[in-house]
Amino acid sequence: MLYKYFTILLLLVSPFFRDESYGKTEPKEVVIRAIEGLQFDIKKFSVRPGSEVRIRFINTDDMSHNLVITSPGAREEVVTAALNLGDNAMKMNFIPASSKVLWSVPVLSPGDTSVINFVAPQKPGVYPYVCTYPGHGYLMFGEMHVTDQEISPAAATVAVKKETKDPGHESHHTKSPERPFNDTIPYVSRVFIEGAGPAAIAVHLANGLSYCWDAGNCQLRFAWHGEFLDYTEFWKGHKDAYVKVLGDIFYRNETKSSLRIGSPDKMPVSKFKGYQLVNRYPEFHYFLDGTEVFETLHPTENGEGIVRTFRFPNNSKDIWFDFDSKDEVVFTTPGGKVLKDKVKLSLDKTRKFTMVITKKDTSELAYRVENIPTPPGLTPETGAIAFLPDGRLVACFLRGEVMIYTPKTRKWKLFANGLHEPLGIMVVNPSEFIVMHRPELTRIKDTNGDGQADIYETVSDEFGISGNYHEYNYGPLKDAEGNMVLAFNTASPRGWVMKESRGTVDAVGTNPPGQMFSPVPYRGWIMKLTPKGQLLPYASGLRSPNGLVYDPKGNLFATDNQGDWVGTSPLYHIKKDHFYGHPASLVWRKDWNKGDPFSLPVPALDSIRTKASVLFPHNIMANSITQPVFDISNGKFGPFAGQLFVGDMNQSRILRVMLEEVNGDLQGACIPFIDSNGLRKGNNRLAFSPDGSLWVGQAEHAWAGATGIQKIAFTGRQPADIQTMSLTKDGFDITFTQPMDEASLSNPENYQFKHYYYEYHKKYGSDQFDIQSIPVVNVKVSPDKKKVSLRLKSLKPGYIYELKLDRLLAGNGKPLPNKIICYTLNQLRK
Repeated sequence: MLYKYFTILLLLVSPFFRDESYGKTEPKEVVIRAIEGLQFDIKKFSVRPGSEVRIRFINTDDMSHNLVITSPGAREEVVTAALNLGDNAMKMNFIPASSKVLWSVPVLSPGDTSVINFVAPQKPGVYPYVCTYPGHGYLMFGEMHVTDQEISPAAATVAVKKETKDPGHESHHTKSPERPFNDTIPYVSRVFIEGAGPAAIAVHLANGLSYCWDAGNCQLRFAWHGEFLDYTEFWKGHKDAYVKVLGDIFYRNETKSSLRIGSPDKMPVSKFKGYQLVNRYPEFHYFLDGTEVFETLHPTENGEGIVRTFRFPNNSKDIWFDFDSKDEVVFTTPGGKVLKDKVKLSLDKTRKFTMVITKKDTSELAYRVENIPTPPGLTPETGAIAFLPDGRLVACFLRGEVMIYTPKTRKWKLFANGLHEPLGIMVVNPSEFIVMHRPELTRIKDTNGDGQADIYETVSDEFGISGNYHEYNYGPLKDAEGNMVLAFNTASPRGWVMKESRGTVDAVGTNPPGQMFSPVPYRGWIMKLTPKGQLLPYASGLRSPNGLVYDPKGNLFATDNQGDWVGTSPLYHIKKDHFYGHPASLVWRKDWNKGDPFSLPVPALDSIRTKASVLFPHNIMANSITQPVFDISNGKFGPFAGQLFVGDMNQSRILRVMLEEVNGDLQGACIPFIDSNGLRKGNNRLAFSPDGSLWVGQAEHAWAGATGIQKIAFTGRQPADIQTMSLTKDGFDITFTQPMDEASLSNPENYQFKHYYYEYHKKYGSDQFDIQSIPVVNVKVSPDKKKVSLRLKSLKPGYIYELKLDRLLAGNGKPLPNKIICYTLNQLRK
């Protein structure tokens, strides 16, 4: 009985002793990791409307990442806004100040963790999350489902598939399977198609022209030339799959809605009502902000473009048409007032309106980009390219093939296969090549004349392999003495070291948190292989030297990539026994006796490193530079003979570098050479053909790249561009490829200089420090108006001098296509 009374008493008084959190629901915690390949490990999760949520974001990759949660349908808009942040991007953690950004985690370096807490929206829906770090946003994203229904995190949906893999090369896919009926042109197909929403409508027109119209946002998404679609994977069933575009996409919509109702800046709310066939052409019927719209799309007379015809039968507002593509296409209309990048249609013009979209006429361009077809069934991720004396191309592909392409016949022939991620090739003769791949430097030879290799001979395997995925190998490159130059990547802290490794595994400094490391010899080194087979250490301190080249004077150069200890991507002038900054490789110096190199003070490491000849400001010039090549075409490639060209993995860009000697050392400037104009991303390998054209091999390999091979040819038209930028004692001399407009050339306000530097530290990448505008105090124009001498208020070594030329005009009154140039000023002229 006493026990019973005590129990009742305890129940009565226990509320007074409860914890404050009693009765509260703990927040739902979701752990999301950034993993290798620009991916989140969780692609989808669900939360209840109005519930408390905690996201723990862990960066387990070897690159920097953030996490941004957006409003439904706003992912691409936020990603695009992040790319347009300009100079403030790093300070803002690449997170735009937008109402579409709901919650965010700032940029995390490798190994870092951050937690955010929030209350989920009351409105059910799909809320995307994305990494907006440049080059990541089109690949790295997922979905937060706000719903009362549980979903399976493992069940990936079409909405979280990779959206923007560029299919703009000669297709290597098979054609669509045969149908039991004839497709009458135009042919309409409702499908899941990459680059559009789940309500996409694909239409095949005459003359090999097709387009994708998205009923989800009532907008033309893209148009292409070539075959229609490959349904092979899509029709297999029981799997998530897109149909594949078979052709070259020449127009892609980036804004989701070209038409704006009443205001040029307001994105309208759309509602699709269906379509009717008019002479077999679908006429789409939809509403934008309550305004009824009918739209029909036809091919132009020559089949090269799309004619969009709109009807607005009951409209009462002004309508704006936004030019929603880059420079690859031209928009024309018979009426309407043009204001910058938009056309305004007054009420009397909106009953019927036509907009024509055609490929840009490249006949006036100085350089033309051509797609090279690759064989059906090949995955053309290009690891290396080189030319035979007769003009045939030799290409290595990352799945192990070595192939020879004959430009005259446009035919490919397999020479060898079975190699492990080959990233370098050297031509010995038409039947013998030396290839650098993962396990070794290999000589492949055709000894019986059948056009295929029958000997795979080890040239050297005297370097270590731990099995880490990031241990890429580069070269070979032959020097004047007959040595072969090789380069070796460091290993990633996110990768493993196999139980069985080749070469001594070093226990000192192995796998430091968040930093690249050198577990076996000679990771992070440039080596020389003598004709007698000795592999000798040459230079250390490289992180990811994805490109080697000699200039005509015998100077060796290597590119490297931004990351830990590398504030922004550099071009190094490589000299024997020099150290270039990344500590990992120091453990393999024969005289090293200082223990763990990562434990040394930064000033001590800085005092022994050799600085870059040229720095490529991150997100301004490049993100991930690749193969450098010198133009030794003697003018066949235009007015830049002797200059250096460099690829970039993350942008549709080739860069140009102009070097000069100052006080015995090389330094200089970098400038965009080609931006878009049909060029794809992933520009991994460059090589000049004997005919003077520049060939580019692309790869994505879990990066934001593309695949295929393209050719860049000089058309003979002189470009309007900066030819050289040279340091003087008090400023810079700039020469142009053609006479400039004298009025704009002589105005000091048209030269916007600023300087800044990147910090040397173990952190991944670097902000810009000491950013200052530097006034131009005097301008002197040459009589031929092709050169200008600029005197600056101050010059300071150790800084990048960035010059913007937005207001400068060529002699024909047009602005320069390349409006920015960056000079790496290591030394002042004496």
